[in-house]
Amino acid sequence: MNVKNLFLFIIIFIMTGLVSGCSDQGKKSSGVKSNNAVKESTNQSLSGDRQGNKLKNLSESHPEITFEELKFDFGKLNQNEKSTHEFKFKNTGQENLVIEGVKSTCGCTAAITSAKELAPGETGSISVTLDPGNLQGKISKAIIVNTNDPAQKTLRLQIDALVAVDIEVKPEQLFFGKKFYDETETKQIFLVNHMENKELQISKIESDPKTTNLTWKFNKIDSNKFQIDVTLMKGSAPGSFNPSLIIYTNSEKQPQIRVSVKAEILGDIVVNPERISFGVIVPGEAVIRKVEIFHRASSNFKITKVTTDISKIVTELKTLEPGKRYQLTVTIPKDMSPENRISGMINIETNVKSQPKITIPFYGIIKGQFQKKSDEEGSRPISGRRANTKNGN
Repeated sequence: MNVKNLFLFIIIFIMTGLVSGCSDQGKKSSGVKSNNAVKESTNQSLSGDRQGNKLKNLSESHPEITFEELKFDFGKLNQNEKSTHEFKFKNTGQENLVIEGVKSTCGCTAAITSAKELAPGETGSISVTLDPGNLQGKISKAIIVNTNDPAQKTLRLQIDALVAVDIEVKPEQLFFGKKFYDETETKQIFLVNHMENKELQISKIESDPKTTNLTWKFNKIDSNKFQIDVTLMKGSAPGSFNPSLIIYTNSEKQPQIRVSVKAEILGDIVVNPERISFGVIVPGEAVIRKVEIFHRASSNFKITKVTTDISKIVTELKTLEPGKRYQLTVTIPKDMSPENRISGMINIETNVKSQPKITIPFYGIIKGQFQKKSDEEGSRPISGRRANTKNGN
């Protein structure tokens, strides 16, 4: 073999090796690509399965309540004029629909007038009756419906009305709040005439029950409006004061208008807090509360006796300022085991003729009994309102 042929043989050998290497590399690359394609295909398949399961869950059969309307307006009504409306609904689901409860707010009544359980496709109704009573102007009332529809376990229906009156009263109730027995205050009531072609007239006003601690006078502002000045007089006995004023008018629809008056008359003895909350009582643990009792004027105030409705509750009286101020410590001992809850009165006797007896209510709930309600009551802050009192003879 000459030199030329040898050189040609070497070149061919090298070229053959290069071609073979490129072929193997191509196979390897092809294999990687194939594996990735399999993985991608598998992922797409899993994603499709998950999506299918999700759609399957959404399409699972369940009851579904559908009302024709959620709100109804009665329009214009007169006072004490009762009106009824039927809220109709249908079970548009695939399972039986159950109406678990219907609750209405004050001033209206609601009741289901069909079967409480409805098969798919069946219809039902809830009857709502509105009694405006002595309400006036625009009013709205709510009806709460509880169902087994997983998407609408609680629904709110609403009824509206405009209660028309011959005579509009502002305010409808007269609140004096808390006043000491030796204080005087005057508040106003306004009567607005809505009668057509008729002038408003007031013939007289009286209280029910009769009382000398409330006085009044009325003034005609114009042909359509009266102002009544109501005065809470000094000398009312300590305690709740809740008479009503009866106003006699020339309206055929409202010949008598009743306005309630509310006040809490305070005596010289002040109790803080007015009531005792023991909150949530843990069995085996003592609970202590303290109350301050003082006379706002006298320097010869004495507490002569303290008793409780529950004998196991311990009370201890401490003098903070002789003839003026005392501290009462009330303890529920740790060995006391009342059932579910405790409630009662602490009875205090004094040397004050106008307030010989004072009562302080107390309450508490044992942990583990009615726990939800207990937690709510136990978290309420104790107010600093005055004590309930009983009048002396």
